[in-house]
Amino acid sequence: MKKVKLITLSISILTTIFFDSCSCNNENANIQIYPDIEVIAKEHAMQFADKSLSDMQTQQKLFEIKAHEQNLRDEKLNAEADYYIKSFKKHLKSTNPKLSQEIDKQ
Repeated sequence: MKKVKLITLSISILTTIFFDSCSCNNENANIQIYPDIEVIAKEHAMQFADKSLSDMQTQQKLFEIKAHEQNLRDEKLNAEADYYIKSFKKHLKSTNPKLSQEIDKQ
């Protein structure tokens, strides 16, 4: 039962991450402007999509992703935070399409 609640909480938080972010119009321009954010987002997506993670580890990664976004926003770097989430979603979809689809369903 705890496992189901943990998965539900994780999906709920991810859904918030995915739907709270705005889209950026020119992705290539943003990669050039924010190359470090692209690298970090890709790394975080790969870590999150790791199928060998336990539910607790997955939840911890999820909190780290949300914390990274919030840190950017706290520094008044909203465009960077938006791009981070967009890049994270893009890389998660390419790394683990099944997980990405599950999140999109929520």
